[in-house]
Amino acid sequence: MERLLFECAVRSTLIVAAAAAVLTGTRMKNVGVLHSAWTSVLVIMLVLPLLVAFGHPLPLRVLPPVQQNAEHMSPSTAEKVLSLLPQIYKALPESPRDAGKPGRVSWAQWVEVD
Repeated sequence: MERLLFECAVRSTLIVAAAAAVLTGTRMKNVGVLHSAWTSVLVIMLVLPLLVAFGHPLPLRVLPPVQQNAEHMSPSTAEKVLSLLPQIYKALPESPRDAGKPGRVSWAQWVEVD
């Protein structure tokens, strides 16, 4: 019995919070709409114990976790790029370099500065 009361209390609190968030988020000022919304929330809260006790349970199916094997996994994009870095670095000495900073590409030689 305590479990039913606790479950209804939690669900009622969530329903009230959701209704308050929607009414506040839409900035509803019409008194008739506010009265209808809160009346609906009150009716749902009163019927909730009956729905929980006698209602049809709604199962939530969750997929089982995927089993990952490190041997069968394909390399990630970062691993592919890292494997290409030596080839890219070998191609860089053919490009113009800045004499002041070894290992740095001088972009001023590539782009015409007006």
